[in-house]
Amino acid sequence: MSTRSHLSLSLLLVILLPLVMMGCRTVHEADLFFPRQMPRPPAEAGRDDVILHTEDGLEIGGWNVRSPAPRAQLIYFYGNGETVTDSLRRMMWLAQLGQMDVLCVDYRGYGFSDGTPRIQSLLDDALLVFDHAATNRTDPHLPMLVFGRSLGTAAAHHIAAHRPVSGMILEAPFTSLPDVLKAWNRNLPIPLRWFVRLRPEASLAGLSPQPVEAIRTFEQPLLILHGSEDTIIPVSQGKRMYDAAGSIQKTWCSIPERGHNDLSLNLPEAEAALRDFLEAQGEAREKKKQ
Repeated sequence: MSTRSHLSLSLLLVILLPLVMMGCRTVHEADLFFPRQMPRPPAEAGRDDVILHTEDGLEIGGWNVRSPAPRAQLIYFYGNGETVTDSLRRMMWLAQLGQMDVLCVDYRGYGFSDGTPRIQSLLDDALLVFDHAATNRTDPHLPMLVFGRSLGTAAAHHIAAHRPVSGMILEAPFTSLPDVLKAWNRNLPIPLRWFVRLRPEASLAGLSPQPVEAIRTFEQPLLILHGSEDTIIPVSQGKRMYDAAGSIQKTWCSIPERGHNDLSLNLPEAEAALRDFLEAQGEAREKKKQ
């Protein structure tokens, strides 16, 4: 082998060795969260401040947007890196579209909530939020709906598995944490993608049930929205969640040319699907009254 060949091989090894040594990058629980904290904005008409206290003594807070004559109570769980403040316009739009009260509470470490985010606390606090909403809704007979986006879908279907919900809306749901990391791996630059494999730590990989398993037991009406160009949580994961769901009344809505963070609910396809879903909920409630 020539001197030039030896030099080229040595240079290649110097470049690639760190990547090869990185190999399987273990993703820890803290890596899954992107919290942003901020002070609570002043109170405004049309929304009620909500402050809840967790069993371990922390304070989590959010808002409940009130509708003049609500037909349902909706609990909204936002995506990673977002906050209640970021979600306010969505909450108000949903409240108007469905004539609903819409409640959203910041996750621990997000917005104006105390603490550090963890998966188990996200799930436990979701039940706390539901119980508060069910107890304090305008009418004790109002249907209870849950809406989860991205990370928030985990909280939504955890509630659906442990509390009596009338219907569930999921936007960009993921099938399992290992599947999410596989998608993240595909988003790495091509040279890194060849050598690096993201894998969950054992406690994450062993979470049970994973969402695609948990949704099999959900039998209430379901709507799933997913952007066709989503690279964070590919649309194939949303479709697998839809196919696995035990709901008899379920709707799949793929939004063309939209990704993970540019799917607006007032796009024609999304708005029509939401309107149909919420109107069906209202019709079901009227039938129960008769």
